[in-house]
Amino acid sequence: MTVINNKAIIVYVDDTERCLEEFTWLYKSWRMWKHDSEFDLVVYCNPTAVSKIPVHENLLIKPKEPLQKTDLFWKHYAFVNSFAMFNDISEAEWVQQRYSHVMKTDCDVFLTKHFSGHAPNRLMLGAGGYLTDSDNCEVINNLKRISETLNIKQNHMHNIGATIFGKTSEVVPAIRMQYTLTKYLLSTEWKTDIGKWPGWYRGVASMYAFELAINAIFSQQHVTLYALDEKCWKHNVIDKSTLHIHAWHSADYFSKHDWFKGKYQKLVNDNIPTNTAEYCHWIVSNDLETLINTIKKENISHEV
Repeated sequence: MTVINNKAIIVYVDDTERCLEEFTWLYKSWRMWKHDSEFDLVVYCNPTAVSKIPVHENLLIKPKEPLQKTDLFWKHYAFVNSFAMFNDISEAEWVQQRYSHVMKTDCDVFLTKHFSGHAPNRLMLGAGGYLTDSDNCEVINNLKRISETLNIKQNHMHNIGATIFGKTSEVVPAIRMQYTLTKYLLSTEWKTDIGKWPGWYRGVASMYAFELAINAIFSQQHVTLYALDEKCWKHNVIDKSTLHIHAWHSADYFSKHDWFKGKYQKLVNDNIPTNTAEYCHWIVSNDLETLINTIKKENISHEV
């Protein structure tokens, strides 16, 4: 019998080998903890990837052409596809009519068992990585300048990640504004060069846009900062506050770059890992059946 969920996880999947594999990480962690009985997984994807997406009664596939094919403005900014779905008014209305709460995230993420049961009244936001000690001043000053130019609020919330989870009525407008502001930034900044990382850099324009959008719409008392996009590093212990882990761009273990280079072996483990690095490694290197069986065995041993 199909379970009717009023909450959803929303993601975009492109038709590349890497993106499709990264999506399996989210998919496996959605299935292994039975989050599929509480959250639909709504997959906007390149139409050519439809047949490569797993079949599940609570996984909804929404074919959507990459914007690079339909709008030349985005030719050199493919990341827009990860959040552009709600710029389509019909899709925005569909999501708002169907779900009370949604989480928009990226493919290269992992859910933990603690994700279950959440339907936040305060918007939950992830942690970003576009501000460092060396470039805080430059980036923050530029964001302040743009806020003043556009006459939008700046509530001093910085380094906001790609993931957002909350009431659909709040998530969708924030992402729609992110789209508009990303287009504005790409049109007005970096006219002579793309900038330099770390610093004011064209490659993360959508992250700057998301910070601007969140600050424009919400005050600090209305959001929970850095509740998502946990880092996938070995010193990070998984506890009840660890809901969602992001495979960060990093050379530290767990590094998704090293995984794709073949530098990691399969992680054979009789127990569920307790730190985020091994947890991610465990999921990427094992099939869904193995993961589920390990969970079952650990649950049985705790009951004995």
